[in-house]
Amino acid sequence: MRASRFNPHAMSDEAVKALATGREDVLAQILGVIEANRSGGGSLQHVLIAAPRGMGKSFLLRLVQVALQERTGSPRFVLLPEEQPNITTPASFLDEIRRTLEGGDPGGAMPRFAEEGPGAWDEAAARLEAAIRAAMPDDPHPLLVAAVENLDVLLDSVFRGKANQSRLRKLLAGQPHLMLLATTLKGDLDQGYDARLFHAFAHKRLRPWEQADYMAYFRRRRAGTKDAAHPGESRLKAIATFTGGSPRMAVVLADLVEEGDPLSAAGTLDRLVDELTPYYQDLLERMPPRSRALFDALVRGGEPCSQSDLAARVGTTQNRIAQHFAWLRENEVVFGERRQGGRDFLYRIADRVFVQYYRKRFILHGGNYTPLAAMTDFLATFFSADENRTRALDLLKQGAEREAQVFMRVALEQERPELAGSADFFTSSGLLQGFILQDANRHEEAFDAFERAAARAEEEGDKGRQALCLYIMGESFRQLGRHEEAVDALSRSAFLAKKTNLKSIQRSCLLLKGWSLGHLGRYETAVDTLDQATILADEEGNKISKATCLRLIGTNLIQLNCAETAIEVLSRAVTLAKEAGDGAEQARCFLNMGIGLGQLGRHEEAIDILYRAEALVEEVGDKRTKAVCLHLLALSLGQLERLEETLSYYLSASCIFADLKYYKWQASSLAGACHYAVILDRANICKEAVREVRDFSLIERQLPEELAAALAYVEQHEGRAEAFARGQQILRWWSEPSLSFDAHPMLRGLFAGLVHEEVSPGLLRDLTEEMQADFATLPAPDRQAMSLTLDYLESGRDEAVLQRADPDIAAAVRTITSGTAREEQPPAAPAATPKPARKKR
Repeated sequence: MRASRFNPHAMSDEAVKALATGREDVLAQILGVIEANRSGGGSLQHVLIAAPRGMGKSFLLRLVQVALQERTGSPRFVLLPEEQPNITTPASFLDEIRRTLEGGDPGGAMPRFAEEGPGAWDEAAARLEAAIRAAMPDDPHPLLVAAVENLDVLLDSVFRGKANQSRLRKLLAGQPHLMLLATTLKGDLDQGYDARLFHAFAHKRLRPWEQADYMAYFRRRRAGTKDAAHPGESRLKAIATFTGGSPRMAVVLADLVEEGDPLSAAGTLDRLVDELTPYYQDLLERMPPRSRALFDALVRGGEPCSQSDLAARVGTTQNRIAQHFAWLRENEVVFGERRQGGRDFLYRIADRVFVQYYRKRFILHGGNYTPLAAMTDFLATFFSADENRTRALDLLKQGAEREAQVFMRVALEQERPELAGSADFFTSSGLLQGFILQDANRHEEAFDAFERAAARAEEEGDKGRQALCLYIMGESFRQLGRHEEAVDALSRSAFLAKKTNLKSIQRSCLLLKGWSLGHLGRYETAVDTLDQATILADEEGNKISKATCLRLIGTNLIQLNCAETAIEVLSRAVTLAKEAGDGAEQARCFLNMGIGLGQLGRHEEAIDILYRAEALVEEVGDKRTKAVCLHLLALSLGQLERLEETLSYYLSASCIFADLKYYKWQASSLAGACHYAVILDRANICKEAVREVRDFSLIERQLPEELAAALAYVEQHEGRAEAFARGQQILRWWSEPSLSFDAHPMLRGLFAGLVHEEVSPGLLRDLTEEMQADFATLPAPDRQAMSLTLDYLESGRDEAVLQRADPDIAAAVRTITSGTAREEQPPAAPAATPKPARKKR
């Protein structure tokens, strides 16, 4: 049973009984409380089940429900849905219990917006009391057990305020026919002396599973199954250690135990992480900063860990972290066990899915992350070094390079842990050595290791291993942007892979070679190479790889100004990516289609296709692709003069690029935003936007060009006077004493831009005179070049004007007026998502 679909509410009673493990004691205690309440004689006792996520709280409620159904004369039991968005008022909570008891239509349980009247609670309580008696008319002491999940959330959202909590406390203390059986993540919601619910519940804690519990669970799963795998003692210990005793994690790993398939287990766990992301985001936001730092250190440094060792990790002493660590303990983020043979406690994080989430989002995020990468400590204890190495080589042959790297690293660390961090280690496998060096960003050493591994493979006549080493080396060069070296290594690898019939490696080499050729501007050769990769992907039946090849072909065709053909190719890529269920690849194809449509001037179509891309990247959570999508939308919206939307999209794109630390792309989006801010007469946005630029050198050429183009647009549409006024605003901004950049290059760029945009001679002269008046420190050669340019243009470009001037100044004027002062943009490279291109005017 997949954990992402492990829903106890939907399980049959038989399945619940079959998988019930490790909860016999707490079940007996809860049934004992229910029986005592049933016998009457005093106030009812209510029960609160507290445990972190994944410990089986929902499952326990179903277990209680099944147990009561099998007992004659048991009280009635109702289980409310796990999530209750329709319960918005205290009275609606009681009405929902009543509706569930009566079997009412769920569609009629509407949420309420209006405030409740003063008698709403008492009326709902009376209705519930009547319903309980009607459901058990022959019972002199009717009892309803209402199981409510996430009571802490309900209290925070519905029973806010002491008055509402007092009503609930009064009901719990005085209603003789209603018992609450509730679950919570917080074990302290009724522990404060000033709380209205102080000590309103009997607390039952769910302990983490131990090795015997896992054994019982897998034994129950195997019941009735022939030849089912039996996990050995060491593997059970590995599971218990990795999961931290979480029953839900046992479900995730059951497929691994029974089928020996770590990729399936990792994929299931990854889906579970994605499903619970909103919860973990909220938890991290509520976590105090210092407590979060300790949590981070615990994940990064490994578990279990004592408080003193954790303090050492963050560079302080135990007494300085005590208060911040207490928050993690009290909120049950961590739990401790006494060190065997010692006095201190070793702590680990209770929710193992939380650990996986944190590793994915904050430690192994981006290109370094695979679902397996967050499970390396488990792989090291569950599999032997030989098993990990074998799996790595098998995966590489299948083309699953990133997953193979995980197994390779684990295998090396198992075999020779002392090698980690060594400066000159060399093992029998230079390939593994290269991976470790590469992982440590010691790239030149890694390339030497790969080269030696390839040479050794050649000496031994192992062309397949030689091809593999060269492929890895080429991929490494490509990632570093060393594309000439990448093309060389990948060409050699593809040749050897073809000779040894390693088609997946050959295909991967050709794909990456095509990528690098595009980056080098060799577009036709890139298309030819990618055509070969497409044929191999088709032979393998690898739809994702074929879609990627076609996308890169389309990207290169756009660079060759063959946009119509490119769009046809990209449409085929979209179809393949959709058939394979890869939303991220679909989005990247749509982005490139948007570029091609924009190149053809079909901006309405480009916008429609980019909206589709934006929706897809929102689903898959690819922030980088989303930012590029927003930038491209701004380009096409700008061409249609939808100015407000254009400005908004540029600003949104720049924010995401900044968060991702893609500062060059951020600068491009900000320059576009400034262009439209001037057109919309919002020069203040320019000032605010440019403050966000990390490295001003990234924008000092593009920004004045964009501002000059904007002033030209304003002059054309609103007149020379308005354009001059907005130009004055820009110059006043650049003359402020607090300016964080050198204004002189910007002035030169703005002047050259105005000349290039062919603004009217009057506007050009007015703004030039303004520049020279406002910037007394503008160098004399710049002043002379500007004045001579004005004279030259106003003379109708009479060469005699320049011949009478200083030769150096005249040469500068020729450069300005010929348009060559503007450095050409490099061609867009066929990357995973295209770099934002400059707007066409």
